[in-house]
Amino acid sequence: NQRLSTPIPKKEYSIDVPNNTPQNAITWYAISISIIFIICILEKKMNYFSTRDKSLKFIFKDIFLRGLAPGGGLFLPAKIKKYNQEELNNLSQLNYNELATEIIFNFCSGEIEKEELSSRYKNTYSVFKDKEVEIKKIGEIDLLELYRGPTLAFKDIAMQFIGNLYEYYLSKNHKKINIVVATSGDKGAAAIDAIKGKSNFK
Repeated sequence: NQRLSTPIPKKEYSIDVPNNTPQNAITWYAISISIIFIICILEKKMNYFSTRDKSLKFIFKDIFLRGLAPGGGLFLPAKIKKYNQEELNNLSQLNYNELATEIIFNFCSGEIEKEELSSRYKNTYSVFKDKEVEIKKIGEIDLLELYRGPTLAFKDIAMQFIGNLYEYYLSKNHKKINIVVATSGDKGAAAIDAIKGKSNFK
């Protein structure tokens, strides 16, 4: 037998193949490359663990649809990207939608295409008045305005995107969910407005 190996960053995968004919070697080498390609794709997915059980591993879709981890724990990402100064300078030149896409993509890469994520953000904030957020200068104070969403609550910033992402996953997996809202504040209105008119909700 002939051992063929193909290195990828930090790991090496190998497979034993028959060496009786060149065709067999080529065929098995192609298969090994395909397997390694799939492994590379899977390794690009962000994994999450529970604060109450670090042995458990979840992908972004799991944590988004579950909310809380099994046993009542919280989900944490396995890693958090550290930006260098050049990357921070580049991010500072982006508009809000582009910035949100670049940052959030770190946490759902391998699950959602960046173009799809960007489209969801554009759709999310199309219902906002003027800019999504704005910083106004009042004397020496910088005031961050977060009331430009449809319910005038700062919760719209997150809720509107969550509603769009729910619609994406529910449509993709052909599922429906029921939403029950009980609140004494402005979260309820923001939550209901976030799913208003969207498919697969009740």
